Amino acid sequence: MVARRLHLAGRRKAMGFSQESLAARLGADRSTIARWERGESQPQPFIRPRLSRLLGLTPSELENLLNPRDPGRSEQARAVPDAGRPEGGQVFPGSAADDDELNRRELLRLLSVTGALVAMPEFTGAGDGDNAGRAADIEQHQVMNKYLWRVFSLSAAKPAVYPLVRQQLAVLAENLNRPHVRSNHALLCALAADLLQLGGEISFDSGQYTDAANCYTLAASACAEARAFDLWACALTRHAFVALYERRYSQASSMLDVAARVARQGDSQLATRYWTQAVQAQARASLRDADGCDRALDAAEQVRTLGELSANGGWDNTLLGAVGLSLNPPRKFG
Repeated sequence: MVARRLHLAGRRKAMGFSQESLAARLGADRSTIARWERGESQPQPFIRPRLSRLLGLTPSELENLLNPRDPGRSEQARAVPDAGRPEGGQVFPGSAADDDELNRRELLRLLSVTGALVAMPEFTGAGDGDNAGRAADIEQHQVMNKYLWRVFSLSAAKPAVYPLVRQQLAVLAENLNRPHVRSNHALLCALAADLLQLGGEISFDSGQYTDAANCYTLAASACAEARAFDLWACALTRHAFVALYERRYSQASSMLDVAARVARQGDSQLATRYWTQAVQAQARASLRDADGCDRALDAAEQVRTLGELSANGGWDNTLLGAVGLSLNPPRKFG
């Protein structure tokens, strides 16, 4: 009996691909992908480098998924603990050889590439027959982003989530490199901004403040391209935390003033504007500006007028009210 390659199918789903969308990216038929996953055939050698790149794997990791030494539990197929994974798919950590410096270099490369693709899109006509398939890809990216935020929130070792975020960002960058209608490009920019903020959170929690600031800066640019105001305000607010932790309180307060202006253009039913004011109160308190702190607290406490907060990817994981804030040393909310 032919052994089904369940880990290969799980990896495809975890990277946001349906069989149809992966086949389209490879220039193959959906039935070809299905045969690979059923163990009935092997990808030809010429297609393996591109397949590895799309799945965020090294050639040896792909080989182990296709021909695992231990089909019950390949070393490369250890899944992240279930956190509501999309479509039952599995997500795999990066190679054990990945170290912090390698992750950092790859992050900087992806930031450069993603920044260029956000700023210089290639548009296609609304009648392009591939648009429906690309919209399906975007929906898969949305599911994957939400899942990664969930994994991050539950993980005791935040840096362990970074290889997954890096791989997903690489997939998003490759998608941004294709022609899209303007509306789909905007959605991809917003998804990239969401993922960049998650990367920034991982860097921040690891004490890598410069890398976190770089992530938040590019996230803000992507939000501006997408006109995603709440997500944009969150990127600015998260960036302000870097200044707070480095005790650059005036710079943090100035950035939060801008974040507040952006948030006012967003959804009034989300807590973004109130969270921004809560952080501003922290900055003003650190500056020993009691009046400014009180004004920001008064604005933040208006969050009580909202009903249940609406979810929006992962960025609202750190939103909360301003209850109990006082003239204390800065601390991060969440």
